[in-house]
Amino acid sequence: MNSFVRQLKNLDLIVAGVCMVLLLGATAFGVVMRYFANSPLTWLEEAQMLFIVWLVFFGGSAAFRLHAHVSIEILVDIMPAWARKAVEVLVFLVVTAVLIFIACRGYEYVARLASGRRVSNVLRIPYALTYAAVPVGAACMLVNFWIAEIGRAVGKRRIARENKEDAE
Repeated sequence: MNSFVRQLKNLDLIVAGVCMVLLLGATAFGVVMRYFANSPLTWLEEAQMLFIVWLVFFGGSAAFRLHAHVSIEILVDIMPAWARKAVEVLVFLVVTAVLIFIACRGYEYVARLASGRRVSNVLRIPYALTYAAVPVGAACMLVNFWIAEIGRAVGKRRIARENKEDAE
């Protein structure tokens, strides 16, 4: 059961990894077929689009969970403590608002695509399936962002408490 829970927790990383492997494999196969076999693959662009969309949104979710997003903190580090706290709150609110916006608008877009039953030309993949990664990935990013921020806040409190105990 513990292994299942760990895999479920890492589902975003697993989906992103599988999409990356499939994207690289399909692209390499497409290059071989185009330049060495002189037989380009008509379906390759559609498959690549599907893999890229899922890779980006689930990779972003994994990056939030693993604290792997790039941040430039030099300006924040030179601010006084009260200003750093204000920037942290502002960043939390802006990121939360943007992710909620993306999830909601993505859901509306996917619902519109699903009602129209629009499919890709060659593979006949429903566009709703391709773009379902947008609301699902944004929701996963939001959850992972909140978990990461709560963990960071708890860690800061623990460090402050330990420093205070050491000073006494």
